[in-house]
Amino acid sequence: MANLSPAQLQKVQALAALLNGWRTNPYVVGSYHQARSSGQSANLAALLRNDVSFQEMDLCDLLGRPEVQLIDIALSWVLPPVYAGEIELLKEALLLLCNEHGARRQAKLTVAGLGLAAVVLLLWFAGD
Repeated sequence: MANLSPAQLQKVQALAALLNGWRTNPYVVGSYHQARSSGQSANLAALLRNDVSFQEMDLCDLLGRPEVQLIDIALSWVLPPVYAGEIELLKEALLLLCNEHGARRQAKLTVAGLGLAAVVLLLWFAGD
């Protein structure tokens, strides 16, 4: 396993616990199995998107890119390699959600950068 920082390890453990709970909890197992059997990562992503525990997780780096390595490690902890199809489906769903979250983060960074550039330009022209 790769060397993970304590924060990264905490993310992996939280994601693995959430996914394992989804697979074994009798109260959500019907929804999970229906979404999984559809073969559509968007269906799994929709279920995860509405999960409060998942909403609290941040699986993106500072630039809003999905932390694919952490997702891969968490999935390997939950599912053995024999479930490769399920692993890929879950990975696609998680990456879909992370890309949505990351796009929002990148938009905020762009706005902040443009604001900073405007302030610098204003100060520069005010100094003349």
